[in-house]
Amino acid sequence: MSNPTPNDLGIIVTNAKVRKGIYGGYVIALITAGAAQVAYSSLELGQPEWLVATLAVLAYLGIPVGTLAAANATTR
Repeated sequence: MSNPTPNDLGIIVTNAKVRKGIYGGYVIALITAGAAQVAYSSLELGQPEWLVATLAVLAYLGIPVGTLAAANATTR
């Protein structure tokens, strides 16, 4: 099995419905975690460790999800 080059990253997830699910799931997770952060902040409570870790992981996952989206974006 060969490794994809930057020019053919679109072959990683070829099914458009699966990519849509990945993007949608990522956005829902971001919105949920962000809402939890705003809720804790509005109540002037410290952020729990699970929330800090979740936000860090979601930020890190932005790299592969964004790359997948960029690789499958059409240029005009």
